[in-house]
Amino acid sequence: MTKQTLKRRIDALENDISEVDADTRKDMISRLERMVLTLGFNGSVPRSTVGRHRQQSQEEAEDFFDNMPI
Repeated sequence: MTKQTLKRRIDALENDISEVDADTRKDMISRLERMVLTLGFNGSVPRSTVGRHRQQSQEEAEDFFDNMPI
């Protein structure tokens, strides 16, 4: 897979993630992470992609701690 193809797939997946339910989003984020890692090994990852990935990771962490019993 070329870098351009991978970048297009990442962009499409990022757009789709915002439109799905939480369970589907978790699976899609896992796929996004794999694509970002692949792109990182094969070239540079766009800053916008890294920023979105960090934001989603932070949201997952917040959700985890928000749902912890006291």
